[in-house]
Amino acid sequence: MKENGYMPDSPQLGEEVEQRIYTVASEMRGLVHGFDFAKVLAAYWNGHKHGEDELKQDALRWLRGEFATRTEARKALGVGVIIDDDNWYDYMKLWAEFTGAIGYKGLLLFIDEGVNLYKITNSISRQSNYEKLLTMFNDTMQGKAERLGIFIGGTPQFVEDGRRGLFSYEALRSRLVAGRYGAAGLNNFTGPIIALEMLSHEEILVLLQKLRDIHALHYGYEARLTQEQLVHFMEEAVSRLGADELLTPREVVRDFMDLLHTLSQHPEISFEKLVGERTSKPAAAEENELDGLLAEFDL
Repeated sequence: MKENGYMPDSPQLGEEVEQRIYTVASEMRGLVHGFDFAKVLAAYWNGHKHGEDELKQDALRWLRGEFATRTEARKALGVGVIIDDDNWYDYMKLWAEFTGAIGYKGLLLFIDEGVNLYKITNSISRQSNYEKLLTMFNDTMQGKAERLGIFIGGTPQFVEDGRRGLFSYEALRSRLVAGRYGAAGLNNFTGPIIALEMLSHEEILVLLQKLRDIHALHYGYEARLTQEQLVHFMEEAVSRLGADELLTPREVVRDFMDLLHTLSQHPEISFEKLVGERTSKPAAAEENELDGLLAEFDL
């Protein structure tokens, strides 16, 4: 297969790749830390071209922020800076520019468990993190990070708590709070905050159907659990003590996958022996008639 008119092992292809790397890198040298970023990219390419695996690994370590000291980085790659807690966001913007320069639309950054910022007990440290989030928000909204999209996952408490949450930082609250019409209970998916609804019992049941089929496909057997058995499993899950407060899709999926693995590895054991007999039977229904199968759910 040819790449831009060159065969994969063609020397001309290598020269073309190198030329493009340096073209892109030179455009990034004017950005904050752009020179060092470009130098490390070039080091990775040279390591690849000359078969120097250690040089490639050093470049990847630097890009992942795994160098502990500047001295170590200078010795390995000839760069005098490292990626650390203070400058990591600058390098995310560089990555976004780089991905855009090589033909992609940009880069999406996902930051999960934002509630850990809420849990920081030191108010100064917590506010410092919120200030960084404010900078990130302003950059993406004001065109200073055009190719970078940022998604932060967190609980309502992490966002709305006026004492320790994002809304405790007035500059963030004024930017994130819903407007007059968005506060009327209608989701606005173009706003800075997208409120996610909990999965209903019916939606979790559909998820279990998909997991049952995927498990059977992956391990090469015919799915045997019926819709009635899936509903029985859900009934057992929601009837546990404290399920109203503690039951989450993660808990249901974990137990269901454990059930599938056990039934698959021990075919002599029945579903009823593991989950228990059902005390009442639902009305007869076809496999795809969820309404009938869900008739006994108290939603």
